[in-house]
Amino acid sequence: TLTIAANAAPGPRTVTVTSAGLTSSVQTFTVDPAPPPTLTSVAPNSGTQGSSVPVTLAGTNFMAGSTVVVSGSGVTAGSLVVVSATQITATLTIAANAAPGPRTVTVTSGTESASSPNAFSVTASSPPSIKVNPLTARPGDTIKLIATADNCPTDTGTQNWLSKDSLTIAGNDINLTYQQNDDCSVTYNAVVAAKPISHELTVNVTG
Repeated sequence: TLTIAANAAPGPRTVTVTSAGLTSSVQTFTVDPAPPPTLTSVAPNSGTQGSSVPVTLAGTNFMAGSTVVVSGSGVTAGSLVVVSATQITATLTIAANAAPGPRTVTVTSGTESASSPNAFSVTASSPPSIKVNPLTARPGDTIKLIATADNCPTDTGTQNWLSKDSLTIAGNDINLTYQQNDDCSVTYNAVVAAKPISHELTVNVTG
């Protein structure tokens, strides 16, 4: 059995057999070029910013050692498995700041490649809804005011939905002092004026 590497150069090779100190006449064996791969689909064909998406690539002539590349920045292919000559599985990791829009996916097998334009699309993530607690306080109180992102995504990479500057309150009757925050919440100390007031809260969400 002759085992031919995926990167073996096409062309004729000489073959001889040596036995008991004697060598046979030279015979010729030809390495044919490997058929180029084709890529027919990527499923699913879209993913949201800041997520990791397991995908299945379908096509032909995939070989061990095949690679998958997604065009543009912010999307990388990992955990790649060549299941068969017609199927590859991989996980596409989409950065939180990856530009939304269609991408070209390229499969390289040996020295040959196949590209499929618009085979995968990055979709923009939707900011979570925000809850602020408490919404009331007595005049003269000093309270802890917390803004929390409801159903906050946990796979946003370096994305911080809330920061120290996320919450603003109209007017000068409530003094906010930033305390701490993580991706999904921000905490302030709020000193309320010593008189009844009503003001509008504004929460700015990144993303």
